Amino acid sequence: MAKATPRPPFRADHVGSLLRPPELKDARIKAKRGEITSGALRQVEDKCIREVVAFQESVGLQSITDGEYRRDWWHIDFLRGFDGVETIAGRTFGVQFQGADEQPPLMKVRARIRRTRPSMVDHFKFLKSVTRRTPKFCMPSPAMLHARGDREALRRTYPDLAQFWADLTQVYSEEIGNLNQSGCYYLQIDRTIIAIKCRLRVKETFRNVGGDRN
Repeated sequence: MAKATPRPPFRADHVGSLLRPPELKDARIKAKRGEITSGALRQVEDKCIREVVAFQESVGLQSITDGEYRRDWWHIDFLRGFDGVETIAGRTFGVQFQGADEQPPLMKVRARIRRTRPSMVDHFKFLKSVTRRTPKFCMPSPAMLHARGDREALRRTYPDLAQFWADLTQVYSEEIGNLNQSGCYYLQIDRTIIAIKCRLRVKETFRNVGGDRN
């Protein structure tokens, strides 16, 4: 058998997200209800991340993720970590996740986007501390905020869309820089090209939430 290479790209990899164990799902539900503290939830997350890291290592994977176990949604939590980005309770973009009652909330750009604190650098630091392999961090592409955000709010906050992209590029650059300083050398940016926009049904969804010109 050929010796495994210590650096990416690897011949066997996974996208980043992993199925959550029942213990973690129950803890997240209880935390939202106020039945346990955020600290208690974090203890469960830490335990489950250690276990899923050990599992990935045991099957021979060389790149290891935390399963995105600290996130409600693979894309929203990262973007919501920036100042100016929030979610609208009770409103969704219209994209339905199959097999789940809860659906991703609609994101709203309520003010100019800034980064006054790291979004998820601490997630990576914990992952790095519990794996002996290459820790891999995954983030949504900037296009996800544009694609899945409230169109009217975006137009109000950014009449000049070029400024939106400039601000978003800046906060991404800062976050990626801090990740790199923390030892992140394998970064995956997801959904960089949203080809699904070509589907007629999806085009109609975009029109319904505020148009397709922006």
